[in-house]
Formats: sequence, C-alpha cells, structure tokens
Amino acid sequence: MEKKRRIGVFAIISPFLVYYAVSLVVEIIASLIIMIPEIQKGGVINVEETTAAVMKVFMSHLTLITSVVALCVIPLFWLMYRKDTKYEKEIGIAERERVPILKYAVIIGLGITACIGLNNLLVLGNVAAYSGTYEETTAALYKENFLIQLIGLGLVVPIAEEFMFRGIIYKRLSFIMKREKAMLFSALMFGLYHGNLVQAIYGFVLGYLAVYIYEKYGSLKASILFHTVINLTSVIGTECGMYTWIFGNVIRVGIVTVICGAAASSFFVLMQKLFKKEAKTET
Repeated sequence: MEKKRRIGVFAIISPFLVYYAVSLVVEIIASLIIMIPEIQKGGVINVEETTAAVMKVFMSHLTLITSVVALCVIPLFWLMYRKDTKYEKEIGIAERERVPILKYAVIIGLGITACIGLNNLLVLGNVAAYSGTYEETTAALYKENFLIQLIGLGLVVPIAEEFMFRGIIYKRLSFIMKREKAMLFSALMFGLYHGNLVQAIYGFVLGYLAVYIYEKYGSLKASILFHTVINLTSVIGTECGMYTWIFGNVIRVGIVTVICGAAASSFFVLMQKLFKKEAKTET
C-alpha cells in the first residue's frame, strides 16, 4: 500500500480554476465572434453601444456558451477523476460492485419529483425577491433554442458538473475529512457556485441528494443520471408550460407540491430499502 498523498486547498479549488479558465477563454472567443459584424460595418465604433449590443447577443446565447464551456472541461475533469480513481486503488480503497440497472429507475422518480417539488417551494417562499440576478439568468438560459437547451442544459452541463463536484471535489474532500462532512461541504460549494440565492438553496439541496446517490450507488453514473433528470425536467417543464399551469391556481400549487413531496420522500425511502436489502443478502 502506497503512502497517502497530501490533499491541500489547491487540490480542492483546482477544478474551479480549470473551469473558470476555460470559461474565460470561451467567453472571450464568443465575444470576439459577436463583435465581428459590428467591426465589419466600418466607421467610428461607439464603445458603449457596441458593448451593450455584444452583451445582448451574448446573454441570448448564454446556454450555448455555457454548454461549450462544459463540453471543453469534461475531458480535463475526466483526466483528474481518472487520476483520483487510480490513487484510490493505490491506497487500497476497493472498487464498488456494479448496481443492477433496475435500481437506477428509483433515481429517475426521485429526480422528477424533487425537482418540481423544490421549485414550487422556492416560488411559494418568494425567494427570488431576495435574488437580483436569478430571474435575469433564468430568462437568459431558457431563451436559447429548445434543442440546445435539451443537449446543453439537459446532458452536457450535468456531466461536467458531476465530474467536478461529485467525482473530484467530493472525492478529494472525503480523503481529508469524514464522509458526512465531505458530503455537506461539497453540497454547499455546489450551491454557492450557482451565484444567486434561489439557485444556491436549490443547488445545495439537490447537490446533497446527488452526493448521497453517488455514495449509495458507488458510481458517478448514478449522480449524472439524477442531475440529468432534474435539468431535463426543468427544461421540458418550462418549454411545455408546466410551471405556468401549476402556478395558475393556488390550490393546484398546493396539491402538486404535496404530491411531489410525498413521492420524492417515498422514492428516497425505497432507495434506502433497496440497499439495506442488498446488504442483508450479502451478510
């Protein structure tokens, strides 16, 4: 068994540095591409007007730009994740057995109901009133072409974020502290990463569930599935007017929220029972 390597602050924050470095490069390139038509017009360029025009186009393609950033960081995060997985084997941490595919169905049910239920609670609590950037960011994200939303927000972004927060940050935190604390800190970091109060609360709760699922299933595939289901529920629900329908009637809001809360709790309990049953069978 090899000697354990030191896990310092840099090891925890390095995924953020990688993400924001790639993000900066992609955003600069995107801004330059957007500026080209303005430059081609010729004449004297008004800096304020040009900046405003570039920002308007930039925000209208925020989902596409975010998706490109995620696509670029996935290979880098995969290499970091692979290195950490190799290190786990070197220090004697055994690889978890594969979970039967049918158990993953519970994740889908939990993801859908937790997403809708938590969204409803945040809207009912009027948390958005305390966050100046939430509505602007949300409007920009859902302004993009629906197909780009599905692929970008629904698939690419969840994969990148799961590699970053569960596959790398949580795993490295678990090397230097108890797993319970590592789960809590990784969820907190995931919430703060989103940059506004509404998404911070939303991200913390669902981030904790994601890391719980990652631990329970022993696979990043499980947390990626959970995150993907949540994002797809939000994207498809917004596109088809589901949330508009829910909040069109106060009684309907209450009924849907209660049903989703009860269903999410049931799926969570079922998940625990499935793994307890497996543990008893092994003993």
